[in-house]
Amino acid sequence: MVQKMTQTVPGPKKYPVVGTAYTIDPDKLIQSDVALAEKYGGIFLQRFPGHEPVYMISSQRIVNEICDETRFYKKIHAAIRNLRPLGGQGLFTGDTHNEEWQQAHRILMPAFSPTALKAMFESMTDIADQLKLKWSRRRPDQPVDVAEEFTRLTIDTIALTAFSYRLNSFYSETLHPFVNAMVTALVEAARLAHMPGFQKALNKSAVKNYEEAIAEMRSIAQDFIDDRRRNPLPEGEWDILDTMLNAEDPVTGEKLSDESVCNQMVTFLIAGHETTSGLLSFAVYELMRNRSVLRHAQQVVDEVLGGRPPRYDDLKDLGYIDQILRETLRIYPTAPAFGVTPYEKTRIGATDDFEGYEVNPGDTLLTLIPSLHQDPEVWQNPKRFDPERFSLENTPKIPQNSWKPFGNGERSCIGRGFALQEAQLMLTLVLQNFEMDFADPNYELDIRESLSLKPNNLMVRFTQREISKRYSAAPTAAGATTQAASTPTTEPEIAVSGSVAAGSRMQVLYGSEAGTARGFAERIATTAGRIGFETLVSPLNDAVDNLITDGPVIIVTASYEGLPPKNAKEFLDWVRSTEGTSAHEGVNYCVFGVGNSDWGPSFQRVPTQIDQGLAAGGAQRIDDAGAADVRGDFEEDFNGWMTGLWESVGEVLGVDIAVADVEQQRATVVLAEEAPEAMLAEGPRAPSAFRTAIVRSNEVMNTGGAGEIGVKRRIAFDLPEGMDYRLGDYLEVVPRNSARQVERALRLLRTAPETRVVVGGENTFLPQGFPLAVGEIFTSHLNLNAPAGSSALRTLAEHCDCPPEKAEIAALAEPDRYHDEVVAKRLTVLDVLDRYRSVSMTAVEAIPLFTELLPRQYSISSAPFENEGTAELTVSEVAGPAWSGVGEYRGAASTYLGSAEPETPVSVAVTPGPEGFRPPEDITVPMVLVGAGSGIAPLRAFLVDLERRAESRDDAARALLFFGTHGRDTDYLYADEYERLTGKGLLDVRPAFSRQPEGDVKYAQDALWRDRDEVWELITSGAKVLVCGDARTLVPGVRETLTEIIREKVGDRQEAERRLHAMETETMTFVTESFT
Repeated sequence: MVQKMTQTVPGPKKYPVVGTAYTIDPDKLIQSDVALAEKYGGIFLQRFPGHEPVYMISSQRIVNEICDETRFYKKIHAAIRNLRPLGGQGLFTGDTHNEEWQQAHRILMPAFSPTALKAMFESMTDIADQLKLKWSRRRPDQPVDVAEEFTRLTIDTIALTAFSYRLNSFYSETLHPFVNAMVTALVEAARLAHMPGFQKALNKSAVKNYEEAIAEMRSIAQDFIDDRRRNPLPEGEWDILDTMLNAEDPVTGEKLSDESVCNQMVTFLIAGHETTSGLLSFAVYELMRNRSVLRHAQQVVDEVLGGRPPRYDDLKDLGYIDQILRETLRIYPTAPAFGVTPYEKTRIGATDDFEGYEVNPGDTLLTLIPSLHQDPEVWQNPKRFDPERFSLENTPKIPQNSWKPFGNGERSCIGRGFALQEAQLMLTLVLQNFEMDFADPNYELDIRESLSLKPNNLMVRFTQREISKRYSAAPTAAGATTQAASTPTTEPEIAVSGSVAAGSRMQVLYGSEAGTARGFAERIATTAGRIGFETLVSPLNDAVDNLITDGPVIIVTASYEGLPPKNAKEFLDWVRSTEGTSAHEGVNYCVFGVGNSDWGPSFQRVPTQIDQGLAAGGAQRIDDAGAADVRGDFEEDFNGWMTGLWESVGEVLGVDIAVADVEQQRATVVLAEEAPEAMLAEGPRAPSAFRTAIVRSNEVMNTGGAGEIGVKRRIAFDLPEGMDYRLGDYLEVVPRNSARQVERALRLLRTAPETRVVVGGENTFLPQGFPLAVGEIFTSHLNLNAPAGSSALRTLAEHCDCPPEKAEIAALAEPDRYHDEVVAKRLTVLDVLDRYRSVSMTAVEAIPLFTELLPRQYSISSAPFENEGTAELTVSEVAGPAWSGVGEYRGAASTYLGSAEPETPVSVAVTPGPEGFRPPEDITVPMVLVGAGSGIAPLRAFLVDLERRAESRDDAARALLFFGTHGRDTDYLYADEYERLTGKGLLDVRPAFSRQPEGDVKYAQDALWRDRDEVWELITSGAKVLVCGDARTLVPGVRETLTEIIREKVGDRQEAERRLHAMETETMTFVTESFT
């Protein structure tokens, strides 16, 4: 007989008094033990003072053994036992053999049956829709703390579904008192769990906080019970609280006592939300890190739902979402441990040559679920996020007791079906309605522990996926992992002929910040789906080293002052690094660029660099690159290019493809009294993300003799409470068209301002579903100054009764005339109506021809500390003869602000400025500031900040300011402040007066060139150059001047351009902010 080996259980060394508690971070209990498991293996021993031995087990082989309920039963370990004063003998904290626990378990099991869960779906949807609506109201630049938001979701869901009680957490800045008390209790319970007795005795404040939190929670739960007895639910309605108050135990015939009901309520409110909110938070984290999984999940959701809200019967078809949740629970089991103890002395972990470890009744055998779920003996590449592990094909291959996020056996979570249904519903809504990305691209996961696990400070930016831009996936064979896109009902009809072979793929990539390029990319994917392609849509950065070669690659990207969007930067760097290689052989591609021609030389720079870089790396163009200019009719640009694109794609694939060039679907507008009932089905109105500020002061800054110089104003706002800003941020203002403009419009359209209309259709920015006064629509919603679109011109021509004028209007829409005669001259819809009086059109017919009146963004010219709660703008009123030759042009926003008297309410929002466009953190780094006119705004704020910081330092670097203005005696803005700062040795001003030039110095860039030796010295010493001004004149002028300064010093133009580019993209020592 072979003698089996014996050995002691490994683990950290035990010391007097503290035992092994020194190995545990009290704020990261589970993570500490997981780290020890990596050191000691699948089982190790902890000895905490005052507690029975705790065997930490992570080996699936041993866990499988201790899950045998004939040998082991649930052990309430220290962290849970500390919650006994809170949950009593409730389902979570009670002892399995306790009669109260057994009775409650029998009564409540039917309350979580599939039939019961189906009945709860409507209430779950109610709360999920509230969160969806809240996020849809947020601005994309307002990040979301997902753990906090999902906590509000899950606590409200369990309260409504189980107790028919609305906590309304989304309608308050602070959480319900129960939630605050619960958080305190859970944190303190975890901290006290492994403290030695003497330490607990000394930590009186923690014990006091814990006891007070428990008392408050039980008091609130009792209030729920008392209220239900006073106000029972209407006949025929049911919830879990009703079951607990009225159901009889099928074994004893008894009902639950009030104390037991209170215990269960507290249990449900804790367990019913805490772990699910963590699950959803970690799922979002992993989806953002794994963009291919995210895209596939969105395609599955789009295929199943087709743009409509999810229904209960859809859940079975959304299996991939369930797979994502199960894989999330594998890597991040939010209930991270469960304990058992043996009925009698036994051995565990035995092998053929090892007799195992002896354990005794009362010992705690604690399964470390995070470590179990990454046991390499079971899980291949365990740290990789891979939902395919839980596919229908692969799930049966997972060994028994390898995945235990809901505990074990009789004591496994009674609400697991509830939790997965709620999480599947919410994640589906998120995927259907939003794009998501890290607010901080450098975020590193920090796991917060209480009773469960959650990501700490995970801030996410959610951008709404517009329904009109979504596409539904076409049906595919079972098991397919990619769906073909098809056109949703909200897209305009497009005539398509020809199709590609089954299985043909197309990769559609975008670089976008404002959303225009992404919208174009999704429209390409929509049409591609109708042609039969399986489409892969993602940001450009996701395609680094990942371009397909078995189908077309279509790229749509914007360019911002010659720089790539954030989600395209890595791709551009990669493409440029592969020039001159064969890295892209086999890739067939086409590029479409979106930009603003006001940015001069940098217009279309990024699309061009990508186009040329791919070709230089061996890729083949499908068609010439296309371009849209947002200063013109960019929709027309895109539609024309896309029509030609499909012909070229067909040529490459040997297929005849034709896509008719169609105009964008417009809103439907009807008189209110003629509106059909369907148009009056008003849904919830999402309020604006903007809030009300009050004008504090509005001063004219021109110093006299301005003549035709535009009026410059200094406007101060009292911001609403909680609206903060930083140096370099913007204040966005929601403008209103002037009464004069609106009167002109309604006169030309022969419509009274009080006429009421109803708006319908998906593709509109106008409020829908309720009557609106025409006067208010023209005042608050329509951009009356925008050049008429070519499709709008064609519609105007259709309404023209005079054949010669009809032909003339139609001719303006032709490409050879449109830019020079419409865009360049800013010929508006109203100008056309004014010029061609034979056009007969009412406001009802004209409203769809206008674009949206968008908020205007202004750089904040004050520093946050100057007057707390106040922000200042420096505004130049835009007014003068219209370039179209029809009347006067007045900028909507500047005119609105110019007329705003003190105490006027104005809708505003703070928008973060570019991170690079801020003063150096190091006060010893000099600044070279270049601005003109109202472009001085942010630079003035930087100088105020410099003055403030220099009060406590004697080594502040002096700033050099090049400021362009008309004249010293007319609009030399903030001259008194420059004089003060100069006297303190903090500033040297080099003005340039365009109407009073000194020698060759007329503009700011001229002064920059004159003082080039000094500027070169500052640049080479690491100075930061910050420029703010007109995108058409100042910014390109400064860029060219700096290039020439560097060229003069280094002797080579190409090297000069390279150095300036490095300053702009690598060291961030040359940063521009431009406006038009």
